[in-house]
Amino acid sequence: MSEMLKGMITEEELLKLMNLKPSELSYLRHEKGLPYVKLSMRRRVYLEEDLMEWFKGHRFLADPTKKDEVSTPTHFKAFGTDADEDTQTQNDTDRGL
Repeated sequence: MSEMLKGMITEEELLKLMNLKPSELSYLRHEKGLPYVKLSMRRRVYLEEDLMEWFKGHRFLADPTKKDEVSTPTHFKAFGTDADEDTQTQNDTDRGL
């Protein structure tokens, strides 16, 4: 394989690697913004670097202080929302603080 093509994953490879159905991968592309390179009407490839960046931006981190809850996805925090502050204020209010 050419050095230039290193780091590219075909759609077929990604489906196998992630154990996804084609419809699930389509959903991730169209609804969740999974990055890809469109080669033709039916051919797409994925860049490993883009995928890892997308995964990092869409991960949920467990909050060890709250049972059965997860934190806000990191990509929401990047947009400077006050969602975390609003949640904390509501939690404080609920506890009577």
